[in-house]
Amino acid sequence: MVMEKLAWRNRFVRQLVQTLADYSEADCEDSTPQIVSGEDNLIILRVSLEQWTRLLSSVFTGADICYPSESDDVRWTLLRAVECPVDLCALIADCIATSEATQEAIRNFVTTDTIINQNISNISMQQALGAEERARNLLKPGACDPDFIFNQTSVTVQLLHDLTEDLFEALEVATNALERASIIASSIPVFGQVVPFDELLQLGDQLAEEVMEDYMGAYDEALYDSIRCELFCLFKDDCEISIDQLIAYYEDKVEEAFPDDPWEALKAIIGYLNVGDFGTDTPVYAMHLLVLALIRQMSNVFGVDFGILGLRINAAGDDPNNDWEFLCSECLPPPAGCVGGEYIDFRATSAMWNPYVSRALWTAGQGWGKGNLPASPTRIAIYRAMSPTPTKLKLVTTGTVGEARFYTADGTGNPLGILGSDTTPVNNGDGTWTYEMPTITTSHTGNFLIDLGTSGDLLAIKLRSMCWNYD
Repeated sequence: MVMEKLAWRNRFVRQLVQTLADYSEADCEDSTPQIVSGEDNLIILRVSLEQWTRLLSSVFTGADICYPSESDDVRWTLLRAVECPVDLCALIADCIATSEATQEAIRNFVTTDTIINQNISNISMQQALGAEERARNLLKPGACDPDFIFNQTSVTVQLLHDLTEDLFEALEVATNALERASIIASSIPVFGQVVPFDELLQLGDQLAEEVMEDYMGAYDEALYDSIRCELFCLFKDDCEISIDQLIAYYEDKVEEAFPDDPWEALKAIIGYLNVGDFGTDTPVYAMHLLVLALIRQMSNVFGVDFGILGLRINAAGDDPNNDWEFLCSECLPPPAGCVGGEYIDFRATSAMWNPYVSRALWTAGQGWGKGNLPASPTRIAIYRAMSPTPTKLKLVTTGTVGEARFYTADGTGNPLGILGSDTTPVNNGDGTWTYEMPTITTSHTGNFLIDLGTSGDLLAIKLRSMCWNYD
């Protein structure tokens, strides 16, 4: 009985082999036959419902004939194809993610196929902003007031920083170059239109492994204030900021010449980031430049496109911010009475003055106040070198200090000789007083000492500003 079953099976196989050629010619034109060998071969069936029914019936019947002791295993081998179907998409994704050969093939195809690259170019050119839009004023119309302009420049810098952080945070979750490239391409669609795939892989790695760390180490409150003040100083007089002007500012900060054509400029900026040879603050300027260049090309960067950028900046024109008065003194004319001279607003900077034996303490946004020396609660004393020797000097405080004195000093600030003093300050009517030294005729090379206070409590008083050698 067993020999009869085996003989039937052999005849069946021989007949199948003899007719296989006819089916192959009809259904498998331009196909390469699959070689089945070893373990775990992946075979995918393409059948109609009727064909599947016939195949299943044949296997259920023939299994008992050909493999009587293993018939259930034979049946399950076929049924497994539908009970546990193979996820082709997952297999393809895994192949792309893990196979260097596949990745290289994709890169070569995308970068060399002329039709793909032409379509990319056509789509990109259709989406790019025109010259008129690139020159459009993003500031709120009718809000040409320093307080409003400063708030708008502040919001602009903060928004660019937020978008940069969004990109970094998205890249942090990726585990390999392909995932990072996919995140960039999906989060910022224009990347997929303008950047060759191999450069996209490189950019993802460069941003995640180099630029992000440098950026986070460089960006702080001081740099934020510096950028928003520089933008404020550039645009406050004309009350206009366009996206082209913003890009020109950041291009100047990275000290790199980029093409005038917006698309070519974007490609060059990406190439610049891929090189990764940065100065201390350059990663910040470069990333803000990248975000702006992407938005200029009508890209949506984490939900912000050109229209939303304008709305965000415009909306900030409803809220005043007068911090520019002390943060941005470098671009403002000196106050009345200091025209033609040198001017320092101590709320913005300590200006490299030093506390004299702990008798002064500088606080950002306030100026020089009393130090932490318990025995001298009524003194504010600072020193530094000045050249040439001032001939005129004014000091502005937030309260009366009894007497303001100006000395020549040695290397550690100890007074050598007094150059002038004032005990009758002028009330400026805004909560500040001005002390003015008599004309100074003595010349000195080296340090000078400013010493405020003789009596009373200076705990709440600050030295806010000074100017010298004015007209």
